[in-house]
Order: sequence, then C-alpha cells, then structure tokens
Amino acid sequence: MTNLELNYLKSEAGQQAYKEHCLDSDSRLEILVLKNQITNPFFGALASLIKLRRAAKNKFTKSEGMFFTSLSLEQATSERIAKYIAKRFKPEWTVEDLTCSLGGNTVFLAEQLMLFLLIRLAIEMVTRKLVPF
Repeated sequence: MTNLELNYLKSEAGQQAYKEHCLDSDSRLEILVLKNQITNPFFGALASLIKLRRAAKNKFTKSEGMFFTSLSLEQATSERIAKYIAKRFKPEWTVEDLTCSLGGNTVFLAEQLMLFLLIRLAIEMVTRKLVPF
C-alpha cells in the first residue's frame, strides 16, 4: 500500500467508498476494480483493504479499523496469541520489540509492562493510525 493509497483510504471519500462497498462480494469487487480504473485509481486498494479486513476478523477484534497489506496480515500475530505472550512477561521488565510490524504484540506488551520501548517502526504505525488500539 502506497502513501497515496493510504491517504485516500483514510480520507472522507475513501471511508465513504468503503461503507458503500464493504458488503460487496469478492467477485463483485473484482468487477468494480476493472470498471473504476479510470474514475477512481484507488479502487483497487479499497477492494484489497475490504478483502484483507474480512480475512483479519479471525485474528483481530478491531480489524474493521486496521490497514493491512497481504504480507503484514499474514505475518501478524493474532490477538489471542499476543495476549498469551504478553502475560508471560513480568510487569517490571523492560522490553524492546525489535520485530514489530502491525504491532499486534506491541499493543499487548505495552498493556502488560511498566516500561516498553518502541522502535521507530512501531511509532510510525501508531502515528499513522494503522493500528486502532
């Protein structure tokens, strides 16, 4: 997902288009991508986001507010596993999550620990509001 696509998806127009098409079937979305190539060059990104959010429902309770690429969703730790991992850490420990992507583990580690060090990527994910926690 490019920054232009992300900006569109987060915009009022992108959110309105999402609401209009989030219940469309995958096959209908594919047809609409072809139809909208000229009038809305971001429709492919919208269709992809809709499909990824559907797939993410098995991993995240707040998937409807998250932004994914197929790779980031595939590699993300599910909430259930992230909560389990976080509970294994003692609250007084200091932890650095050097491998965060979507921040699935990051969110629950931050809830569990008194001091949690974020790397630049995690801060970027939060500031770009890619993770709705």
